[in-house]
Amino acid sequence: MNYKSKIKTVADAFKYCKKELLTISEFSKFPEEMRDYLYACYILPIIIAALNAEANGGKEWIPDYTDNNWKYELLFGIEADKKRPSGFGLSAADFGRWITITSCGSRLQFINKEVAMYCFENKNFNKHWKDYILYKK
Repeated sequence: MNYKSKIKTVADAFKYCKKELLTISEFSKFPEEMRDYLYACYILPIIIAALNAEANGGKEWIPDYTDNNWKYELLFGIEADKKRPSGFGLSAADFGRWITITSCGSRLQFINKEVAMYCFENKNFNKHWKDYILYKK
């Protein structure tokens, strides 16, 4: 991957967006089995907003569904294990009809494929995607 970003960590993303980074311990009032998921719900939109803004010349990018521009989202195939018993895979077929579908909220959309792949390949962000998608025992 040739895409270069100055945003390499969660802390970098929060600094770029001028947001306060809370710690997981600040989510202690939530049920334990939901903390990592809720923390990921808090973290991921900021990471994506920072990466999109950086790729957009420092200007906030919000997906506009009234235009014909492409929007990008990540799709995962994650294997279950003993710690995370809920795997996730994708399989679909469709033909002969016109439909409009989105499988994730607009806060998790990327401005282009390169930014999406950078986020996917960044090891500092992967844990949060797993926490967002999978249950944890």
